[in-house]
Amino acid sequence: MVIEGTIVGVMETWPLQLSVDTGEDVCQVSLAQSTSITYGGRPADPAHLLPGRRVRVEGESSNAHAMKAERIDIGVAAT
Repeated sequence: MVIEGTIVGVMETWPLQLSVDTGEDVCQVSLAQSTSITYGGRPADPAHLLPGRRVRVEGESSNAHAMKAERIDIGVAAT
């Protein structure tokens, strides 16, 4: 599953969870220690995951509104 949208919430729990507004829905995204994060094409850490930032998330869907992220790219252009 792949989604693109804007981070609208960050829950600083473990695992870290994000709410991402795709324009059609809000998806709950959980991160794992193995989640790859990039910002501008360079490796980044979860501290860069801030409300208002555009992201592209790839991962496994657990239901229609939730997923576990395998990869997150920050700063993707709006489609």
